[in-house]
Amino acid sequence: MSLREQNLQKIAENYSKYLNGPLGRAVIDDLDEGETCMIRSEGKTFKITKTGGVAKVRILRYETEK
Repeated sequence: MSLREQNLQKIAENYSKYLNGPLGRAVIDDLDEGETCMIRSEGKTFKITKTGGVAKVRILRYETEK
């Protein structure tokens, strides 16, 4: 796995921890099982899926500033 892929994996893990913790729980509680939502922010697109009652985060797009 490349350094970029490792960094992206770490970012996804951090978002997962946040969403599955007390502060992000409201987002996950609002989703039905299997439902997804997208978060877009300055060059980043995340897909969040509720699976087994917890958030699974996948990075769809990540652009670094030039």
